[in-house]
Amino acid sequence: MKELKIDELHRNEEMSSSDMARIVGGTPKEPVGKPTHIDAMNGVLTFGDGSKWSMDLNGKLHPL
Repeated sequence: MKELKIDELHRNEEMSSSDMARIVGGTPKEPVGKPTHIDAMNGVLTFGDGSKWSMDLNGKLHPL
């Protein structure tokens, strides 16, 4: 998994609690950081570690 440093964030960037959890320590249920590629036609988010996820209407990520 890619590790993010606080220095990589923009000063005015707002983050949700789930985003902060991924940056601070990550969770086994969600990948670290933001998606590197979004396939809107198929609903697939690809993250820096190569993992592919889908997102439900509540914003929860699910591995593919």
